Amino acid sequence: MAGLVSECHVMLVSRFRAGDVDRGLQLLDSVLSLGYRPGIVTWTVVFRALSESGRGRELERVVRWVRRHGPELDHLAFSTLIHGFCKLGQARTAVRLYRALVARGMQPNSYNHLSLVQALCGLGRPEEASGLVRRLRPAEAALYNAAMHGHGAAGGADAALGLLAEMLKRGVSPTVVTFNTVIHGLCRTGRLEEGRAVKEYLMGRDPGPNTVSYTILLHACCQRWDLSTMVKLFEEMVNRGVAPNAVTYSVIMKGLCRAGHVARSAALLRDMIAKGIPTDEIAFNTLIQGLCEAGEVAQAFRVYDEMVNHARPGPVTYNILVNALCVRGNLRAAEILVAELAAGGGVRLRKFAFTAVIKAHCVMGSPAKAMAFFQKMIAAGFDATVEDYTAVIRRLARRRHLKEVKSFLRMMWRAGIRPDRVLFLTLRQAFSADHDRRSVLVLQGKMITSGQS
Repeated sequence: MAGLVSECHVMLVSRFRAGDVDRGLQLLDSVLSLGYRPGIVTWTVVFRALSESGRGRELERVVRWVRRHGPELDHLAFSTLIHGFCKLGQARTAVRLYRALVARGMQPNSYNHLSLVQALCGLGRPEEASGLVRRLRPAEAALYNAAMHGHGAAGGADAALGLLAEMLKRGVSPTVVTFNTVIHGLCRTGRLEEGRAVKEYLMGRDPGPNTVSYTILLHACCQRWDLSTMVKLFEEMVNRGVAPNAVTYSVIMKGLCRAGHVARSAALLRDMIAKGIPTDEIAFNTLIQGLCEAGEVAQAFRVYDEMVNHARPGPVTYNILVNALCVRGNLRAAEILVAELAAGGGVRLRKFAFTAVIKAHCVMGSPAKAMAFFQKMIAAGFDATVEDYTAVIRRLARRRHLKEVKSFLRMMWRAGIRPDRVLFLTLRQAFSADHDRRSVLVLQGKMITSGQS
């Protein structure tokens, strides 16, 4: 019997540690049905595998089973679950498990405290997280950093600054992560100058500001359209020997494109490639978007041709290109691109690629083509919502294509979708303007029966 138990343990652990979660769960269900009861070491491996693979629902089910049938959770199992549920965004469950750990007389460690601070911040309770950090002995920079991040995410930059002062008073040495967290919190609330001041203070320390420090500030400059400050910060960053990464380059490129300096943005992308910095979809998309907004669609497609050699184009890339073709009135090319991708381009298109073409046909006065492409969107597996119908009908009604408006309405009713009040009012205005009293009366009747009157 002992040999069978050991064999089951090895089989389960090997499955879950290899990341084969589905087959691991199947094996677990099988051995449980045969009466085998895994030990807490086995269960801890299962807990970790499920949380790391994002399987929150299965993790909850497994924990319920263990609580009913045993064994008792030990400190490592509790720690794994607390951290796992935090990672899954289930902060309330993590807090309950932390309290259960304490209630059973187990002493929480730094790992548990960090998980709890993150969980409380995730619940929007950074003050409670800060209170916990203040009570802990010894105080640790990682715990302060987590509480500061929670305050910063909630817009509490002053509270984060207060925690920094408290750290210094308690003799806890701030790390570069501490300062970056404060800078980020300040920049989130539009306090760029104060963020820069923190960076200046950090320059007198060892280590000084890093890539993340500068990238946060550069992003804040981009958000404020402050091109001159952004360029100066980037030059300072390079001169200090702080290496920009792909995110940094993408932020700078976006700022340059916003200011109309698309050529300089393209030069930065070439610089990235020449320096061997891994280029991602975001960097290429930034430049492609900038070129499209500048009306240089042909050049945008040339950048796309180069992109396939360095990064995999995704749905956002194709959304940008399809929309650009529609804006330029080249609907035939847009339709061909969408059709090719939908037919097996290896990319899961987003609905936007279809709706861009549909709206463009409405604007260009081709309601029949708009309806045909709308049906293609549904055939491609996208759900048509009342908002999708409303967007098309409003454009058609504005151009007095009331025959097609009625066709879309019939399509809606057949699909079991009922117009909302916004659409009802749009339709009533369009039919009234066309002196179509019968349609107005029918519409009013439907408004009454559907509770929209």
